[in-house]
Amino acid sequence: MLRITSTGEVSVVLTVSGEVDLATAGEVTDAIEAALRAPGTESVEVNLTEVSFLDSSGLRALVAGQKRAEEAGKRLVVSDPQPQVRKVMEITGLSEVLTAEGSP
Repeated sequence: MLRITSTGEVSVVLTVSGEVDLATAGEVTDAIEAALRAPGTESVEVNLTEVSFLDSSGLRALVAGQKRAEEAGKRLVVSDPQPQVRKVMEITGLSEVLTAEGSP
């Protein structure tokens, strides 16, 4: 469901897979917060390439991560959301709040 796919000196990439919903959103939140607390980390990328479904709980986890990153003076980037996930982000207006990179 969630794995750290790479770490650099100042960045961490978390790759999320499957469904991010009420049952799994807490794990995403915890992983983002842990990555942001890691010594020397300046940015965290949450890669959504393998996410097939994202509900309001998943969106809330990403927004909470964004808020924590801003409070810590760090950067959170959401990358490569699948079309159905990107659509949810756009419909809710969160594509304007979250920094999203990758797949159009």
